[in-house]
Amino acid sequence: IVTGAYRIDDTAPNAVSQIVTCIAAGISVGIGFFCDTAFMNWNFTSDGPIDTVNTMDSQGGGHWVSFDAYDTTSSGAYVLGGPNSWGTAWGIRGRFEVTENWFRRAVSDSIPFAQLNSPLQEAA
Repeated sequence: IVTGAYRIDDTAPNAVSQIVTCIAAGISVGIGFFCDTAFMNWNFTSDGPIDTVNTMDSQGGGHWVSFDAYDTTSSGAYVLGGPNSWGTAWGIRGRFEVTENWFRRAVSDSIPFAQLNSPLQEAA
């Protein structure tokens, strides 16, 4: 059990696999990232998982969300997902999905944290 302050080194080659390990153990990972216009206007139906980020977007800025789910593509790459705070009309009923490529370019901070009795968690 890890207690106290802990961060995942986002520049490490195994950063995404560390995040997947946390999620598989039931630990969400909070992320700070550059939120560009493409993320703000994301449409999963037509765009699929978010794959790129424009860090030069003058309309962009910092945002914080968490990863609490993952999947793998047919090529074995990870797709990470989680809730956003912009309401259920955005994304996939308020959730997003991003690729490893997006993670490597957009994320600036990753902090694992245990969520207990989260009011946002859907009932099974």
